[in-house]
Amino acid sequence: MSDPRSQSLWPLLRFALSARQSLRLRLALMKAETRERGRFAGQGLVLAVLGAILAVAAIGLGLAAVVAALCAAGWSVPAALGLTAGGSAVVGLILLLLGRQALARAFSSRR
Repeated sequence: MSDPRSQSLWPLLRFALSARQSLRLRLALMKAETRERGRFAGQGLVLAVLGAILAVAAIGLGLAAVVAALCAAGWSVPAALGLTAGGSAVVGLILLLLGRQALARAFSSRR
């Protein structure tokens, strides 16, 4: 007759082996998910940078078109450039102040 303690150890041993295998599989899954998220983050960053470059180019072309339109309307080139630069500086300053205000609100300790 076998010892009842040895019979109760086998299920415990099988459970421990299954738990170890489950832990290994979960760790492998987490590693794979982390790699995939990193790849997506890298692709997203590249797309965001390309989008920003194209946006800056579009703004530059838009400002050049404003200068050309002012010149076509009879303004001198220096006056058209000055007006366009001044207008874009004012808009940029307003956007900068609005962004600073939003960041201050987001990071303030009072709510």
